[in-house]
Amino acid sequence: MKQTKKITNVKSIKMEIPQVKDGKNVLFYAIGAVLVGVGIYYGYKKFAELFKGDPSNQGLKAGDSEIVNKDKSYTDSEYATMADRLFRALNGVGTTWDTVIATINKLRTKTDWLMLAKYFGVRKSTLWTSSFSGNLVEWLEEDLDGSEMTKISEILRKIGVFL
Repeated sequence: MKQTKKITNVKSIKMEIPQVKDGKNVLFYAIGAVLVGVGIYYGYKKFAELFKGDPSNQGLKAGDSEIVNKDKSYTDSEYATMADRLFRALNGVGTTWDTVIATINKLRTKTDWLMLAKYFGVRKSTLWTSSFSGNLVEWLEEDLDGSEMTKISEILRKIGVFL
């Protein structure tokens, strides 16, 4: 049975103060403090990553010269929307395969792929348990299994993209 002391101040507000008798309360608060500390650490770590420069932006540096404006099938905003849709499908718990395959199937030219990769850029996982960061190819390789990557590679090969 928990022992409490009732304290009454001038305004007659009653407060109960738990008494530590066997150390269970102390253990409970210690565990809570550790969990809060771990949460703060990982939160800070994720926050700091947002401002860290990432020199591995392979969104397109090497292939930029291959972008041919006349081969673009979509507007820049449509490429940005497709990149965001792919990121939402790949990021988080599980992968939304239908969205990934539908987006890749929309690509008609190598320039479409290059533009999609450019707008995808380098993105960081938003999961607090993950510190993964990468460009579109790295995200696909990270999230998809072997048969899914084979299917994506086959589709891209038809438009001249070889992963």
